[in-house]
Amino acid sequence: MSDPPLTTLAGLLARASMYVGNDSGPAHLAAAVGTRTVALFGPTSAVHFGPVGPHVETVAAEAMDQIEPSQVIAAVEALLA
Repeated sequence: MSDPPLTTLAGLLARASMYVGNDSGPAHLAAAVGTRTVALFGPTSAVHFGPVGPHVETVAAEAMDQIEPSQVIAAVEALLA
């Protein structure tokens, strides 16, 4: 199965209520089209490499497996408030 074209992915993300995922191209694309975005960061710097936008929250830890579900839930709730 091939990946969708970026224009298709951008259209899908623009229609989404929220995007939650790791530091990746789709997270940046979601933020760019204005979708509420929770981006999860392990060893990379959320300050330097995080998506930007008015509806973006980041959750960071030394390693991805150190991110607690409660941290992600709090970030989601902050965007829904």
